[in-house]
Amino acid sequence: LEQLSKYYNQRSSKQHDDAGSRSNALEDHHVIHAAVQARITVENLQQLLSDYPTNSCCKRDFFNFGVLPLHIAVTPHNDASAGEENDQDVARVKCILSAYPLGAKHLDLRGRLPLHHALLQRAEAEVIMLLIKTNPISLSLPFVPTKLETSDDVRSMTGFLPFHLSCCLDLSISVIFELIQSNPCCISIN
Repeated sequence: LEQLSKYYNQRSSKQHDDAGSRSNALEDHHVIHAAVQARITVENLQQLLSDYPTNSCCKRDFFNFGVLPLHIAVTPHNDASAGEENDQDVARVKCILSAYPLGAKHLDLRGRLPLHHALLQRAEAEVIMLLIKTNPISLSLPFVPTKLETSDDVRSMTGFLPFHLSCCLDLSISVIFELIQSNPCCISIN
């Protein structure tokens, strides 16, 4: 976080001839990713998104699976003192979705939507509902990982809808209920 802060302060103090130029975008495009991963406060994240408005839609490189900041933000905080940090996780996701709602439709290089990340990482029900509200069609899109996905457990869920993923991953009943309520036909038998 200190390195991110130092980098951000250095960048903020520089004068930009053209804030939207290609060289600036390339030089700065991972700052939002780093900020989200460092779990900075929502206020600081809002400031970064304001200072770097195009960076919420920048993908990380191939070695980071082409994720957007939203893919990172939906991963829950794994600290035992969950309560307040979970609220911050939800607020960060809201912040990023308000800056770039199309991010909810973005597949990373492994074929995962942010909703898939949220389910696989056991995100809070509120985060999952935000993603569904922003991209309702994601409920009917099967999980189809690419050849880059190496985990046998994850590959065995190929073709599963988000509802099926939540059941296989033994997610909370509130998540499963929300998925059924949002897409009742997911439990129909063909």
